[in-house]
Amino acid sequence: MALFRSAFILFLLTSVSPIFADGVRFFHGSWSQVLAEARRQNKPIFVDVYTTWCGPCKLMSAQAFPNARVGSRMNDNFINYKIDAEKGEGQTVAQRYGVQAYPTSLFISIEGKLIRRTLGYNGVDWFLAEAQRALSDANESHSMALWNKKYDAGDRSPAFMRGMLRKQAEYDRPTGDVLDDYVKILPKTDTMASEEIKFLSEMLSTTYTKAYPLLAVTAAQIATNPAHQSLTEGLYKAFARAEKNDLNDAVATQDEILVENLITNIAARKRIQMGIGKGPVSPEQKAMFDRDADDTRLRFYKASRLQAHYVSLVKKIAETRLMAKTDAELAIADSLTFARSTLAPGTVSAFVPDSSNQAATVDSASVSMAPKKPVSGITARQLCDLAKGLTESSADKKDLALALRWSARAVQIDSAPQNVITHARLLNRLGRKVEAKQQLSKAIALYQDNVSHKAMLQGELARLK
Repeated sequence: MALFRSAFILFLLTSVSPIFADGVRFFHGSWSQVLAEARRQNKPIFVDVYTTWCGPCKLMSAQAFPNARVGSRMNDNFINYKIDAEKGEGQTVAQRYGVQAYPTSLFISIEGKLIRRTLGYNGVDWFLAEAQRALSDANESHSMALWNKKYDAGDRSPAFMRGMLRKQAEYDRPTGDVLDDYVKILPKTDTMASEEIKFLSEMLSTTYTKAYPLLAVTAAQIATNPAHQSLTEGLYKAFARAEKNDLNDAVATQDEILVENLITNIAARKRIQMGIGKGPVSPEQKAMFDRDADDTRLRFYKASRLQAHYVSLVKKIAETRLMAKTDAELAIADSLTFARSTLAPGTVSAFVPDSSNQAATVDSASVSMAPKKPVSGITARQLCDLAKGLTESSADKKDLALALRWSARAVQIDSAPQNVITHARLLNRLGRKVEAKQQLSKAIALYQDNVSHKAMLQGELARLK
């Protein structure tokens, strides 16, 4: 019997133990407890931020976490932790570290500071490579301490400051305070050298820095010079990045005051570039700033899942800003904007109604049916975007009918395939499939000579049958 027991125990050790040894072992407890465990073992933390409805999250859990190679790397080097971003303490942790998409892999230091943030999942080898980068970043934090020590000791030499900024940007540290100090030591000249403009553009990560208005002045100075086109493009990318980062911070903290401050900063930048400064504005310019503000609030409400606020603002924008435009007003705006289309990038937004809407400016590039009617195309695209946003946030039949009215107006303004498809889908959702098919068939006939547009519409029609 004793021999049998020994053999059975040996069987368990050889057969069962590898099951527990393989794969990632996750710590169970509160966030404060996982931080304490990280300090006790002197290991950084890996956090899998997921949701129950996220497909790639499930794939990563099923594919990567049970993998022996992944388990070996993660168990030896990290304290591993999982949080549901929509439940309990997981919501707080996800907001704290600015999580916007799923899955997000957070790599956190033992002090609770973000080392690295990785979005999505692209296979086991990809995951292992990301984990290795995070380990390298964690080790680099020791050398960052040396940079911080020199900075705190008062080193403000240009070479050191540039190196410090590059190191902070490389490891996703905030650059605002150091960038402010760097701007202070820049030579006092009317114009900056191209290399300096490029460097500041690359380092800009927030609107809350002296570099942001300084670069706005520079953008205004070089906007009409074709030789500086690449610099101008870099500046606008930098502005967009800084503004997006600040919006993400506001979403992470659910702070509407931060949103209003961001709106003020964006308006100040545009005033500089338009040559207005702090002076009075025309009614058209005021309308543009008001539109910008509403569009920023809209993105904040949507990302923050403040549905009541979002729905209310969507209705305001669609009804008072877009649906109110008459065909005659759109025709005038189209002719004026097309005539000014040779302006430098970004300056046309002063004349194009609603062009600051993020969703619309992304999609409006695809409005190719009427290139001489840019405002009409953007307006139609925005109406469809808002219609989709409303139907995704509200199941109220009155709201669905309202969204359908917007998409119908969009098709009337510009019958681009994307607009027709949006309208047809709303018709179908409301049980009006015959009308949806009619809309698609009519558009297919219109685009007989455009192979790609025709195929897109035919594909949508086939899905309705």
